[in-house]
Amino acid sequence: SNKSTGEDHRNSIKKILRDTMKKPRSKLCVLVEPKEFSTNAIIDFCDETFESTTNGRDWKADAIVVMTKYDKNLEDSRTTNKANNFFSEYHDLGIFPYVSITPTLDREDLQPDQLILKRKELLENATAYEEEKFEGWIA
Repeated sequence: SNKSTGEDHRNSIKKILRDTMKKPRSKLCVLVEPKEFSTNAIIDFCDETFESTTNGRDWKADAIVVMTKYDKNLEDSRTTNKANNFFSEYHDLGIFPYVSITPTLDREDLQPDQLILKRKELLENATAYEEEKFEGWIA
């Protein structure tokens, strides 16, 4: 179930992340949505959680950042300048996100078994969907 109890678990999550990242061969993978860097709450959360790694490096230097749902930005990022401006603040701070496009359902008010089938269909066609969107954007 994804229903919230209203409790704030951020401190527990921070502790789990800090403890996990101290383990050998741990790699932080941060999933963000395409929002301006200055308003990206996930980046802020990571800044609060990881002041620096044990060897003094900033967490951003060691993390893999994946920006999903980039198709939300395709209309705003039609020109090279707009796309460059969008990413410049990320790049200036050493974050070079992998960009992906995520197909979404038109509606999710389905029965659980139908929802699983629809999401499975989305996953099966995700690569083709992403290629189509990116090719249309670059054209």
